[in-house]
This record gives sequence, structure tokens and C-alpha cells, in this order.
Amino acid sequence: EEPIPDIFDRTLGIPAPLVTALAASNIQTTTARLNGQISDDAGEACQYRFRYKKSGGSYSYTAWTGSKTTGQTFYEDIDSLVIGSLYYFNAQAKNSVVEGVWGNELSFTTKPPAPTNVSATDGDYTDEVVITWIRSSGATQYQVYRDGVGLGWLGDVNAYDDNGADPPTITPGSASASDGAYVAYVKLILSGQSVNNGTTHTYKVRAKNDAGESGDSETDTGYRGHGELAYQWQRSSGDAPSGYSNIDGANTAIYYDTSAPADGGGRYYRCIEYAEGA
Repeated sequence: EEPIPDIFDRTLGIPAPLVTALAASNIQTTTARLNGQISDDAGEACQYRFRYKKSGGSYSYTAWTGSKTTGQTFYEDIDSLVIGSLYYFNAQAKNSVVEGVWGNELSFTTKPPAPTNVSATDGDYTDEVVITWIRSSGATQYQVYRDGVGLGWLGDVNAYDDNGADPPTITPGSASASDGAYVAYVKLILSGQSVNNGTTHTYKVRAKNDAGESGDSETDTGYRGHGELAYQWQRSSGDAPSGYSNIDGANTAIYYDTSAPADGGGRYYRCIEYAEGA
């Protein structure tokens, strides 16, 4: 004797309705819409329901409802879900005589929470700002925002090196050279110069998974630092502002140029300033 197919009620020997679970939609942090379709109504309009559970948990059931026939779709909105968590669900239908079997099982993950403990370095590096955070449950990607502008989606990471942050700058100051005041040298003085940290930027991070993006994390500020200000005085080759070359050992803000022409010939001076990162 041929076995009775699963679509038949084994006790009564009559056909039972069949359903197919469809992909969940409208997935948010704590809510989602479960979708299904009547595959076979077994001859009359059916009611339907869903069951769903968090991974590792037990099932919750929606109430029997509706009146659907073969090919028609149905849905149920559920809430009180756990943020950033994996859920499984399937559907079942019944007619006036018998309940069908539970259909195929699908899964979805709720939107992740925003990353926490976002921190940006304050001058620790001359070539970048390093942003770190604590990963969000259920997230697969992250994006860092600098001053509100996204820097591109990353993988499942918890740090980002922002070498596009504004670099440190140098305020050059002004240079002066003595005009015949000393017989043995020309006194060179640089004043008002400084080196400044890079622009202070504001950073935040978002998480993302297949359901969508999280909200914004808390913000933190960070900036690129700089090295010590260094100097190199240069002297022109003649009495014109051209043909400059380095003066050996002239590496201080105040310098006495003892190698200036002894005949009193005029020369132009300038100072090149530099610092790591600037």
C-alpha cells in the first residue's frame, strides 16, 4: 500500500493545506514583518499563523487569522524582538477540517545597535587619526563618519585609520637679517613661527547588516599631531633673491652666519621650516 502523503491528515485521510514562508520584510531593530503564501488550500479558504524564535530560544506563535486561498499571500507584523539578533520563522495553515504541517523555515537578523565606546586619537599620530569602537551584535559592516561625511563601508572590524584627516600646519613667522651691525657675522632671527595640530574632526560610527543600518554612535573628536619644528637657513648666491642654497649647520631659529661674504657684499636670506606630519 502506498504511504499517505504529508499533505493528508493521517487520521481522517483528507487533504491538508500547505504554506510557503516568504522572506521577512520591514526589518527594524525590534520589529519585522513575517510573510507567507498559501501553496495549496486543499479546497477551501484557510486561516494562517506564524511561529518564530530567536536563535537558541523557544517559539512564539501568532494567532490564527485570515481567510486565504491558493496563491494568496499573507503577513504578520511582530515586535519586541531583540536588537541585532538572528530569528527563525515558518508558517502553518488550517481549514475547517484540519491543520496543515509547518512549512519551510527561513531566517532574518534584526538591525544592529549603534557601535559603542567610539574613540578617536588626539595627536598620537602625525599621519592619521585612529578611530576605534566596540562592535555591534548582529552587524557585518561599519562606516566611520568624519564631520558628518561617510568614509566608506568597512568589513567586520573595530578600528579605522583616517589618513585623510587634515594635516598639521606651520605658521612661518618672519625672518630678519642684520645689515652691517656686526663685523664677523650676519645675525639671522626667525620670530613668530609655530607648528599647529591638524584640524579637530568629529567622528561617529554606524553599523550595518542585511536588514539595514543602525543609528549613529556617540561622537568623539580627534586630530593629527606633529613633530618638532625644525629649521634650515638659506643664503642667496648674490645680491638678489635667487640662487639660494643651504647654510651648513644653520638649523636654529637664531643663527650667526659667519660664512657671509667678508667684503660686505649683500645677500638675501630665507628659512625653510618643517615638522613631521606638516
